Amino acid sequence: PITVRLNSRSPERLLRKTAQVMRHGGGIVAVYNEDLILRALKNEGYPESEARSFANDGCWETLIPGKTNFGFEYVNILQILEHALHHGRSLVRQKQEAEDLGDPCACPDFDTFYSTFFLPLIQKRMEFVLKTKLRYRADRYKLAPSPLLSAIMDGCIESGRDLSNDGARYNIYPLMLTGVANCIDSLVVLKELVYEQKLITMDDVVKATACNYVGYEAMQQLVKNRAPKFGNDDDRADEMAVRVLGDCAKVLDEVKAHMDVEDLLTGLGVATFETYMSIGYNMGASPDGRGLHESISSNLSPALGVDKNGPTAVIKSITKPDLIKYFNGCPLDMQINANEAGGEEGVKRIVALIQSFMELGGVILTLTGVNEKDMI
Repeated sequence: PITVRLNSRSPERLLRKTAQVMRHGGGIVAVYNEDLILRALKNEGYPESEARSFANDGCWETLIPGKTNFGFEYVNILQILEHALHHGRSLVRQKQEAEDLGDPCACPDFDTFYSTFFLPLIQKRMEFVLKTKLRYRADRYKLAPSPLLSAIMDGCIESGRDLSNDGARYNIYPLMLTGVANCIDSLVVLKELVYEQKLITMDDVVKATACNYVGYEAMQQLVKNRAPKFGNDDDRADEMAVRVLGDCAKVLDEVKAHMDVEDLLTGLGVATFETYMSIGYNMGASPDGRGLHESISSNLSPALGVDKNGPTAVIKSITKPDLIKYFNGCPLDMQINANEAGGEEGVKRIVALIQSFMELGGVILTLTGVNEKDMI
């Protein structure tokens, strides 16, 4: 991809040129919010002179080029919600993958389920990921050293260590939340339809997702169409996004406070990369109405097909959470109507969209132009 770093002082000419290329779609150009990312890097302790040289890795991860050893691990919060609802078991693999915290149907309210089932499993997953990384940190060097890259990577010669042996100046290992939009929508179903409106029960949710909504087709349509959805500038859903992303950041801080992570820079991101279909394929049905094996949405984008109120509503939704802790990368991959991006007015619309995205606190934006002809 082509990376364009934009900020509040970017010249109109650059904004227009970026918009002219982006309107053709394809996700070829990714816009990075330079002001937010620089502020985040400084918060993490990077010297300003180093932070200003940030770029993207092979996909879109934010790092300091020529000085960074990058790795990551997923924390699939939609899978964690599946574990919370099904006694720690996977609906696809039919085996125990997480601790059984008891019967979710016994929870008297949403906050009890959220705080005693959902968040504890996120904490346990984060602890496991970091402990495993630290335990086997040196093994990569034994299996696959990188002498060529080490010769050109700052820090390796000075430290006398290979890149794969943490010789680079910066060794980063963010935890990438995945399944975020579908998880948010699923939690909203539990809060709104189960506990507040009492249109369905938690037992209904557990049984319907276990059998992929077979025999529960009416309920599947209910949860798809009656519950608020992330990506529509609807505070009922967006407040859940604020809560989940904020709590995940707090949980990681708590985990790191009780663990010696050495010189490992462990931040957060929201990611699927190109694997959103395979991630979805390996999960069962979810409370938002998504079926067994169905794809999840990419990165921080709304769940597939639920954003009904246009691109400005999507941007307002995804920027309500404070994303500065997720500076490692949380792209919004957005589709726009190609017919509305043509001509001078189309360029102006996209420039305004980019400026709004940055002013509201988005991190990374890609656009894909689609029209009815292409879809057919």
